[in-house]
Amino acid sequence: MDNINITEFIGDFFDEELDEYIYKILYKLQKESKKYSDLINNEEKIKQTNETLRQVLECSNPQKLNVEECNKIIEFIENNRLKMFEECRASYIQGILDGLAKRKLI
Repeated sequence: MDNINITEFIGDFFDEELDEYIYKILYKLQKESKKYSDLINNEEKIKQTNETLRQVLECSNPQKLNVEECNKIIEFIENNRLKMFEECRASYIQGILDGLAKRKLI
């Protein structure tokens, strides 16, 4: 343990725990929330509109876009913002519920 940085070890451990916790929340959200599922599906539809959009959105490859494609990018960004809002909301609520359950207030 002499050669291992304890701060990095603890940070990595908690990062993995947090990632797993958030993954469980988002998995549950996707199964239970039609709104969230619709946002995910809409995101995929936009990506599949054409290859140029997919290259821009998935690979961050610069492309020359027409007005319609730019509007699709804007739609994707707005959709992504709503999806992230739902994810933050679900994580916040689950964190409160878990915290209250640990304190046996529920």
